[in-house]
Amino acid sequence: MGQGGVKLFIDESLSPLLATRLNDTGSHDAIHPLHVGRRGEPDHRVPERCIAEDRVIVTQNARDFRRLAARTELHPGLIILPFILNPAVGDCLFVANRWHSRG
Repeated sequence: MGQGGVKLFIDESLSPLLATRLNDTGSHDAIHPLHVGRRGEPDHRVPERCIAEDRVIVTQNARDFRRLAARTELHPGLIILPFILNPAVGDCLFVANRWHSRG
């Protein structure tokens, strides 16, 4: 992971390709449940693990994850992507990555 990179948990509501593409940038450490044996894990377990691993949750599931994040006083973060059924969803993160990389 590059300097200033972010550790991300890509929710299974999103494509595992998103984690792969983010990792390919060399700037972030992104995991997807499919790649780490956590497919089908209940939503309420995800914040616990992400806090332990210091990972920001990236999801389209705004309703559930906003509620879960509100139960925790401090967590690494929550990125909610718009629910769009096309490849442009991943582009939202790449635009944010370019913005973040500028410092």
